[in-house]
Amino acid sequence: ELKRRRLSRWDGPQLTVVIDEGQVVLAQVRRDKERLQRLVELSSLGRSRGVVLWWATQYPVTDGSAPGVDKMIAPNLLTRFSLRVASSVQALVALDDCADYA
Repeated sequence: ELKRRRLSRWDGPQLTVVIDEGQVVLAQVRRDKERLQRLVELSSLGRSRGVVLWWATQYPVTDGSAPGVDKMIAPNLLTRFSLRVASSVQALVALDDCADYA
């Protein structure tokens, strides 16, 4: 549709995709690289196509055996907020360079 209308950015209705419990979702898609890649693409290209991704997790880390958000997805999440987290690492992942952990 974008190509047909000669648009580079979607100007129609917006679709919001909410991922609740990102850690659980990532545990499921880690075994399927194609599904993980589709989530990464959704996070990076979605806004230009009218899709906004909201990612929720109780464990905001990007590495280890059970990450709460993927390293390739985290930078594409533009709006961030966090309740209390357990460590400065979690604060940095959840809030990026807006984190002030004390």
